[in-house]
Amino acid sequence: MRVATVLFLSLVAVGVASCGYGFDSSRWKAVKGGPNLRERWDMYPSLINDHQLIGMTKEEIRELLGEPDEAGQGPFTQDTLPNSPEFRGYNADFVYTYWLGAGGLFPVDSDAMAIYFKGGRVDKFCWHPT
Repeated sequence: MRVATVLFLSLVAVGVASCGYGFDSSRWKAVKGGPNLRERWDMYPSLINDHQLIGMTKEEIRELLGEPDEAGQGPFTQDTLPNSPEFRGYNADFVYTYWLGAGGLFPVDSDAMAIYFKGGRVDKFCWHPT
């Protein structure tokens, strides 16, 4: 019984891990909201693993991901950045936000990817739960 349980859980884990999509720039750009927004969530791991975002220009990011869902001028300070050690004392001068849809096993709210620019190039990016 124990072996069967371990085997079953292993198969479930493999199934869950393999349900994401590879990143597809044209597909990402085509998804602009609604129920299909979840596709961006599924492509996000492939995007950050297969593309070197750090150092890219705003133009290169727009070419890869399309126009951002939201864009803002800075300065972005600790009050508007994620509450994590890597952002302590950090200031960005521009940010692009791309909505990812709701992720996880029980999706409710849409998450977002924020791309922070300094000097016109990507300096940091992160996933934001909402």
